[in-house]
Amino acid sequence: MKSWKWIAAVAGLTSVIPVAWMVWKPSLAAGAVLTAWAVAASACGAWLARKSDERRQQAIIRNMEQTAIQMLNHHRHDWMNELQILYGYIQLGKLDKTVGSVERIKDRMATESRISKLGIPSLVFIYIHTERTAAICSSALKWWTRYSWKTKYRHKRQSLLPKRSFKR
Repeated sequence: MKSWKWIAAVAGLTSVIPVAWMVWKPSLAAGAVLTAWAVAASACGAWLARKSDERRQQAIIRNMEQTAIQMLNHHRHDWMNELQILYGYIQLGKLDKTVGSVERIKDRMATESRISKLGIPSLVFIYIHTERTAAICSSALKWWTRYSWKTKYRHKRQSLLPKRSFKR
Protein backbone atom coordinates (compact mmCIF):
# COMPACT_ATOMS: atom_id res chain seq x y z
CA MET A 1 0.00 0.00 0.00
CA LYS A 2 2.78 2.45 0.86
CA SER A 3 4.66 1.60 -2.35
CA TRP A 4 1.67 2.78 -4.40
CA LYS A 5 1.71 6.09 -2.57
CA TRP A 6 5.40 6.51 -3.34
CA ILE A 7 4.80 5.69 -7.00
CA ALA A 8 2.05 8.32 -7.17
CA ALA A 9 4.28 10.89 -5.45
CA VAL A 10 7.19 10.18 -7.80
CA ALA A 11 4.90 10.38 -10.85
CA GLY A 12 3.65 13.75 -9.63
CA LEU A 13 7.15 15.05 -8.99
CA THR A 14 8.38 13.94 -12.42
CA SER A 15 5.86 16.30 -13.98
CA VAL A 16 8.25 19.06 -12.91
CA ILE A 17 10.56 18.04 -15.79
CA PRO A 18 8.13 18.93 -18.63
CA VAL A 19 7.04 22.09 -16.78
CA ALA A 20 10.67 23.17 -16.46
CA TRP A 21 11.21 22.45 -20.17
CA MET A 22 8.13 24.53 -21.02
CA VAL A 23 9.39 27.44 -18.88
CA TRP A 24 12.99 27.19 -20.12
CA LYS A 25 12.22 26.80 -23.85
CA PRO A 26 8.56 27.42 -24.60
CA SER A 27 7.63 25.55 -27.76
CA LEU A 28 4.84 23.54 -29.27
CA ALA A 29 6.70 20.27 -28.55
CA ALA A 30 7.21 21.20 -24.91
CA GLY A 31 3.51 22.07 -24.60
CA ALA A 32 2.52 18.74 -26.20
CA VAL A 33 4.84 16.79 -23.88
CA LEU A 34 3.51 18.69 -20.86
CA THR A 35 -0.09 18.00 -21.89
CA ALA A 36 0.60 14.31 -22.54
CA TRP A 37 2.48 14.03 -19.26
CA ALA A 38 -0.40 15.67 -17.33
CA VAL A 39 -2.96 13.36 -18.95
CA ALA A 40 -0.82 10.28 -18.21
CA ALA A 41 -0.23 11.36 -14.59
CA SER A 42 -3.95 12.03 -14.10
CA ALA A 43 -4.88 8.65 -15.58
CA CYS A 44 -2.29 6.91 -13.42
CA GLY A 45 -3.52 8.73 -10.31
CA ALA A 46 -7.14 7.84 -11.05
CA TRP A 47 -6.20 4.20 -11.65
CA LEU A 48 -4.24 4.07 -8.36
CA ALA A 49 -7.13 5.66 -6.45
CA ARG A 50 -9.60 3.17 -7.93
CA LYS A 51 -7.34 0.22 -7.07
CA SER A 52 -6.93 1.53 -3.53
CA ASP A 53 -10.70 1.85 -3.12
CA GLU A 54 -11.22 -1.68 -4.48
CA ARG A 55 -8.70 -3.09 -2.00
CA ARG A 56 -10.31 -1.22 0.87
CA GLN A 57 -13.78 -2.44 -0.12
CA GLN A 58 -12.52 -6.02 -0.41
CA ALA A 59 -10.97 -5.77 3.06
CA ILE A 60 -14.27 -4.47 4.47
CA ILE A 61 -16.20 -7.30 2.81
CA ARG A 62 -13.73 -9.91 4.11
CA ASN A 63 -14.02 -8.45 7.62
CA MET A 64 -17.83 -8.52 7.46
CA GLU A 65 -17.81 -12.11 6.16
CA GLN A 66 -15.49 -13.21 8.97
CA THR A 67 -17.66 -11.46 11.55
CA ALA A 68 -20.78 -13.10 10.12
CA ILE A 69 -19.13 -16.53 10.21
CA GLN A 70 -18.02 -16.00 13.81
CA MET A 71 -21.51 -14.88 14.76
CA LEU A 72 -23.07 -17.92 13.09
CA ASN A 73 -20.58 -20.21 14.85
CA HIS A 74 -21.49 -18.68 18.22
CA HIS A 75 -25.16 -18.93 17.37
CA ARG A 76 -24.81 -22.60 16.39
CA HIS A 77 -22.80 -23.28 19.54
CA ASP A 78 -25.52 -21.75 21.72
CA TRP A 79 -28.22 -23.87 20.05
CA MET A 80 -26.11 -26.99 20.46
CA ASN A 81 -25.77 -26.19 24.15
CA GLU A 82 -29.55 -25.87 24.45
CA LEU A 83 -30.05 -29.19 22.67
CA GLN A 84 -27.47 -30.92 24.88
CA ILE A 85 -29.25 -29.65 28.00
CA LEU A 86 -32.57 -30.87 26.63
CA TYR A 87 -31.05 -34.23 25.67
CA GLY A 88 -29.54 -34.60 29.15
CA TYR A 89 -32.90 -33.96 30.80
CA ILE A 90 -34.51 -36.55 28.52
CA GLN A 91 -31.82 -39.14 29.32
CA LEU A 92 -32.18 -38.51 33.04
CA GLY A 93 -35.96 -38.74 32.78
CA LYS A 94 -36.52 -35.27 34.28
CA LEU A 95 -39.65 -34.42 32.34
CA ASP A 96 -40.48 -31.34 34.42
CA LYS A 97 -37.14 -29.76 33.54
CA THR A 98 -37.51 -30.93 29.93
CA VAL A 99 -40.74 -28.96 29.59
CA GLY A 100 -39.06 -25.87 31.07
CA SER A 101 -36.13 -26.25 28.69
CA VAL A 102 -38.43 -26.57 25.68
CA GLU A 103 -40.33 -23.46 26.81
CA ARG A 104 -37.05 -21.53 27.14
CA ILE A 105 -36.01 -22.65 23.63
CA LYS A 106 -39.43 -21.70 22.26
CA ASP A 107 -39.24 -18.23 23.83
CA ARG A 108 -35.74 -17.72 22.49
CA MET A 109 -36.83 -18.76 18.99
CA ALA A 110 -39.78 -16.36 19.13
CA THR A 111 -37.50 -13.52 20.23
CA GLU A 112 -34.99 -14.21 17.46
CA SER A 113 -37.83 -14.43 14.96
CA ARG A 114 -39.09 -10.99 15.99
CA ILE A 115 -35.57 -9.57 15.78
CA SER A 116 -35.01 -11.00 12.30
CA LYS A 117 -38.27 -9.44 11.10
CA LEU A 118 -37.18 -5.88 11.95
CA GLY A 119 -36.53 -5.31 8.24
CA ILE A 120 -33.19 -3.54 8.59
CA PRO A 121 -30.44 -6.16 8.02
CA SER A 122 -27.64 -4.06 9.50
CA LEU A 123 -29.67 -3.42 12.66
CA VAL A 124 -30.54 -7.12 12.99
CA PHE A 125 -26.87 -8.05 12.49
CA ILE A 126 -25.65 -5.52 15.05
CA TYR A 127 -28.29 -6.49 17.61
CA ILE A 128 -27.62 -10.22 17.33
CA HIS A 129 -23.85 -9.68 17.28
CA THR A 130 -23.89 -7.46 20.37
CA GLU A 131 -26.26 -9.86 22.13
CA ARG A 132 -23.85 -12.74 21.50
CA THR A 133 -20.86 -10.63 22.53
CA ALA A 134 -22.63 -9.57 25.72
CA ALA A 135 -23.47 -13.21 26.48
CA ILE A 136 -19.83 -14.23 25.96
CA CYS A 137 -18.58 -11.37 28.14
CA SER A 138 -21.13 -12.26 30.82
CA SER A 139 -20.01 -15.90 30.79
CA ALA A 140 -16.36 -14.88 30.97
CA LEU A 141 -17.06 -12.54 33.88
CA LYS A 142 -18.97 -15.26 35.74
CA TRP A 143 -16.09 -17.67 35.21
CA TRP A 144 -13.52 -15.13 36.33
CA THR A 145 -15.41 -14.21 39.48
CA ARG A 146 -16.00 -17.86 40.30
CA TYR A 147 -12.54 -19.32 39.64
CA SER A 148 -9.95 -16.63 39.14
CA TRP A 149 -9.79 -15.27 42.67
CA LYS A 150 -9.30 -18.79 44.03
CA THR A 151 -6.05 -19.28 42.16
CA LYS A 152 -4.91 -15.66 42.28
CA TYR A 153 -5.20 -15.24 46.04
CA ARG A 154 -4.55 -18.81 47.16
CA HIS A 155 -1.08 -17.96 48.47
CA LYS A 156 -2.47 -15.01 50.48
CA ARG A 157 -5.16 -17.17 52.07
CA GLN A 158 -2.58 -19.75 53.03
CA SER A 159 -0.32 -17.13 54.58
CA LEU A 160 -3.24 -15.83 56.67
CA LEU A 161 -4.04 -19.24 58.11
CA PRO A 162 -2.39 -20.04 61.42
CA LYS A 163 0.49 -22.46 61.17
CA ARG A 164 -0.34 -25.80 62.71
CA SER A 165 2.09 -28.28 64.00
CA PHE A 166 1.07 -31.89 63.84
CA LYS A 167 3.27 -33.24 66.58
CA ARG A 168 2.13 -36.30 68.42
